[in-house]
Amino acid sequence: TGESDGSIASLTAKAEVKAEGAQIPKGESIVLDAGAKRGKSALDSFNLIVARKDSTGTESPLVKATASLNPTTGIVSGTWNVSVDDRSLASVLPRESTPEFAISGEGEYTLNPETAASTSAGEIKGTASSLERVSPGLGGVGRIAFGAKFATSGDARNLSVQTADARVTTADGRVLFALQAVQKIDIPLDTLAAKVESPTRPAATMELGNLPLAWIEPFVPGAKFGGTVGGGAFELSMNGSRMAVETTRPLAIRGVSASIDGKPMIEELDILWDGAAAMDGSTLESTVRDLEVKQGASQLLSLKAVASTNGESDPARIRGSAKGSLAADLGALMAQPFAAGMRALKAGRLSSDFNFSLGDAISADMKISATGLVAAADGSTLGDIAVSVSGKATLNKSGEFSMPVTIANSGRKSGVT
Repeated sequence: TGESDGSIASLTAKAEVKAEGAQIPKGESIVLDAGAKRGKSALDSFNLIVARKDSTGTESPLVKATASLNPTTGIVSGTWNVSVDDRSLASVLPRESTPEFAISGEGEYTLNPETAASTSAGEIKGTASSLERVSPGLGGVGRIAFGAKFATSGDARNLSVQTADARVTTADGRVLFALQAVQKIDIPLDTLAAKVESPTRPAATMELGNLPLAWIEPFVPGAKFGGTVGGGAFELSMNGSRMAVETTRPLAIRGVSASIDGKPMIEELDILWDGAAAMDGSTLESTVRDLEVKQGASQLLSLKAVASTNGESDPARIRGSAKGSLAADLGALMAQPFAAGMRALKAGRLSSDFNFSLGDAISADMKISATGLVAAADGSTLGDIAVSVSGKATLNKSGEFSMPVTIANSGRKSGVT
């Protein structure tokens, strides 16, 4: 429509898109309906509707968006609404790999065009089923429900997250994944070095439930995974460039099997991890309070360690340290598929205490003990081996290391220093 002076007062536009195909319901189309109104000196409102039109001519809105300008403050405010499902998007999604789903959501926003100051808030929720279309291993999950809430504010330089809450559950309410911000997070957009009001408290919490490992398969070409994430809970902390994650309940993964390009790598392992990890710039820190790998009641590996590195790519500038203890069942590890063709031992146990540091000098203090060694080829007893390594050397200069080795078999011992 127009004004008496020939200027445009309002504008509407409507378009309809049709497609044909075996998986597209006959007679359906997508309709776009947009409108705008002009105020005294500028555009002051806008609306957009994207709808699905069925064979009877009935339109069902999929997306709605509005915007309006306050002429006094110059602030633009608006709302959005989404309501889509797999059937409404059948013309653009491949049926064979698309699960059945329904998603709805709504929210609001404000924007000051002069200062770029903005706010946004909203909520999205939905359901999904037939997940085996994404990956066959996800068929056992059944129907899931998911939802997310958020509230943010910011400008051209900063983003502030006041609310962030995402959750995925099974049909009966069991948690598969949950992530929640527990305090406000401020993120400078130039450095992304997030800050919180109380650095001594976690910024967010995360929980994992009984989720099949098969969900990883789309991200690892040629790989097949069996097993289930049995649970785990974490706290996420951040303070400037430092970000950290720590378990509040150990991560348990049960019945793990994996193959690459049809070749088995590991079979029926249970893994438990309890620890923490942190990154500050390029510096990495890791604490393994307990890493345990079992097969049934047999323990294949146990590790407790603390390690750090400055993350330098130049070998001459690398700094780091590692201290801990390791125990392993060598026979059981070599019985895993990844060791096929190189299985040297039928039985044997390894234990080690180690302490390494790399700085202007290299220092090492390590004790290794291998006992009950039995050859895989003929079952012969190989005895026990004990190795100690200690010493210190300055980079590009001389140093001293000692490495006494003791070998015992049939009650006889021999040593080399």
